[in-house]
Amino acid sequence: MTPHLFIRRALARGARRVPRRAGPHPEIPAGDYCYVPLGWSEDRTTLHVQVCPHWHLQRHKPAQENGYCRLLRLGDSNPGSGGLLWDQVKACSHNLDQAAR
Repeated sequence: MTPHLFIRRALARGARRVPRRAGPHPEIPAGDYCYVPLGWSEDRTTLHVQVCPHWHLQRHKPAQENGYCRLLRLGDSNPGSGGLLWDQVKACSHNLDQAAR
């Protein structure tokens, strides 16, 4: 049995979910949010951001329950997520201590 199939079957049986990769994640933005602010538009109506590659918006879920972290495999509707992924507030602890640039 390949490891990939084993993991899928273990998850189907309700095994504890683990992050896809252990160790440091330099691609995750520093600070409390799932993005890095890049600057405002010229008319100052839009904040341009670089979003964490693991953050995703689940369009089939209701508003304010549709945030999802692919790294943690955790969504707003999951217990323990904090319920603020829709607003791009981190559910992970990666790079929290670093000041946002």
